[in-house]
Amino acid sequence: METFIANITIINYRSFSQECQIVLGPLTSLVGYNNAGKSNILNAIEWLISNGSLSEQDFNNCEAPVVVSAEIEGVSECSLGRLGSTHRKKIEKYIRDDKLVIKRVQAEPGLRATANKWSLLDPETEEWDENPAGIDAAIKKLFPDAIRINAMDDAAADASKAKTSSTIGKLLKEVSGAVVEKHQGEVDSTLGVVRDQLSAEGIGRFSALNDIDEKMNESVSTFFPRVSVKLDIPVPDMEEMFGSGTIKIYEDNAEIGRPITYYGHGSQRSIQMALVKLLADIRASSQDQENPSTRLLLIDEPELYLHPFAIDILFEAFKSLTHAGYQVVYSTHSAQLIDKSIAPSVVLVRKSPERGTYVRKPLTIAAHEVVNKPEHLQEIIYSLSQATQIFFSETVLVVEGKTEQRIIPLLYQSLNSKALAVNHIGVADLSGKELFPKAHRILSSMDIPFKFVADLDFAFKLAHENDFLDSSDSDYQALLAILKSLEVQQLIALDDKGHPKTKKSPCSAEEAYHLLATQPEAHQHVRNIHQKLLEHEIWVWPLGSIENHIGNDSKDELGLVRYMDQLRSHGVEAICPDPEGTRRFVTWIDEPWL
Repeated sequence: METFIANITIINYRSFSQECQIVLGPLTSLVGYNNAGKSNILNAIEWLISNGSLSEQDFNNCEAPVVVSAEIEGVSECSLGRLGSTHRKKIEKYIRDDKLVIKRVQAEPGLRATANKWSLLDPETEEWDENPAGIDAAIKKLFPDAIRINAMDDAAADASKAKTSSTIGKLLKEVSGAVVEKHQGEVDSTLGVVRDQLSAEGIGRFSALNDIDEKMNESVSTFFPRVSVKLDIPVPDMEEMFGSGTIKIYEDNAEIGRPITYYGHGSQRSIQMALVKLLADIRASSQDQENPSTRLLLIDEPELYLHPFAIDILFEAFKSLTHAGYQVVYSTHSAQLIDKSIAPSVVLVRKSPERGTYVRKPLTIAAHEVVNKPEHLQEIIYSLSQATQIFFSETVLVVEGKTEQRIIPLLYQSLNSKALAVNHIGVADLSGKELFPKAHRILSSMDIPFKFVADLDFAFKLAHENDFLDSSDSDYQALLAILKSLEVQQLIALDDKGHPKTKKSPCSAEEAYHLLATQPEAHQHVRNIHQKLLEHEIWVWPLGSIENHIGNDSKDELGLVRYMDQLRSHGVEAICPDPEGTRRFVTWIDEPWL
């Protein structure tokens, strides 16, 4: 893709009570709970490009204007080549470093759309120029009208309206372009014959129409002696006919098709999304890709009513469209429509009474702010991208393995009689605690409420290296001394930092930390360390690991499944060797989050 909207700023539109800037890419996913304002972002983008009159309901505050501005990137020589010399001269002065900044304002509700003029930012003066002459046509060349597909609240109406304003109509018009271009001549010739037979000036009008004309004029002449009339029956051109098309469905090779409205929402949505995929295929195979214009595709919840396999196919179509001149922005509640390629730029949309609709900092931006080394940057972005619970939850419990990710929700439900999801809490697995410090800083930067859960070894290996715990801390030093005494007794082996190791040791490092935790002289020090890390929203298991608290020592999948079945059947009190510690952990989850 060449030209695309890199960011958009929304002021006073619907749920946006404060100014909000949203970073966009060629393919952008908007994620948030219902009523957070995702659709309002799509609507604002559409209004910026396509214009229209905003009503009182579109204003957050009717005493202030609605303002939507955008920075367009990739306005290169190739892009300008599509404009022609006249339009190019109008817009060139506003472009710097291949970027163009545009704005549309509606001062008050109910104004006519023609009053909502463009403003362009002059990079030399840093001032806005309002409605430069000829600028509408120039911008139209860069960004044709957006295709907007709603969440299908009224699927039947949207699919059955034979209008170019409906979803089906827009998509049919888009995919029919090649047909119109190829067959325009022969269709116009045929329609010309029909036009001659039906129009008032036709040279081959049907005699029946002439008879009616004659009878009408006999009557009209009574009132208007010097006036004559003729019936005029308009004949649409080929583009108009495509614009009024709809869909018929043929089942089992039936000869008679049924309108799409005959079928349920699932079928209607599937066909609609199939047309989106067709767009991708047609554009990808188009021969004229030298100077493609950018078409905006704005979709609410494209996964709605679709089978999981169809969602996967649709997502691939979206990615294909971005390589064929489309910028695709969509809202979603489906993790299937997010993969590692776009997860770093997912827009997390939130809403609060104080702030209205706002967005959290994208993962990529937050990661670049807090991680210095490129190799570490890619690793943490990839890991957090895989943990999609981060995107779909209001608050995130970050754990270091699949066992915790599966068992903790069950522990919570067993003790609270409700699921974590009821409180909008997700469990994200980073597959190892080594990434916890970086993830901790990144989630803080993204303003995502979080808590971390780690084994006791986190306090020794990582906490003091990342400013969670001072290396000179008295409790930490006391525990190192106890570990040393256990090594002297040949119960464990330590590395050069005084931490338990597995190689050439009487026991594994995991077992060594549990042994440390069970030493009477270590109890208070472990509790103190545990409490100090809680100040950073990090829970370390006082007995070494979660397994020591809940009684699951199985390392294989079958053993874990059996344990979870027992937990469901008998409950925490009967199964866990440390029910009180387990209960404290679940209580901590429900305490206020950062």
